Amino acid sequence: MCWKNIAEAGEKAIAILNLRNIHVDNSRLLEEAAVLHAKLNIDYADAYLACCAKAAGIENVYTFNNKDLSKVLSVRVLP
Repeated sequence: MCWKNIAEAGEKAIAILNLRNIHVDNSRLLEEAAVLHAKLNIDYADAYLACCAKAAGIENVYTFNNKDLSKVLSVRVLP
């Protein structure tokens, strides 16, 4: 399956998460990550990491991927 752009992929992921018969733990975080992924054009895994850090009250994140996570204002990237 191929989507036209990242925003479309995010919309499809959110639609699946909101299906009545689908139960997913942390669906709110997954939705937030899909939005961040599409909005900032960053890897989904990095978007999810940023959302989990924010939810846990973590402000500093150590990563090898400074490029993507530095786009997220709620997380301070440390080398």
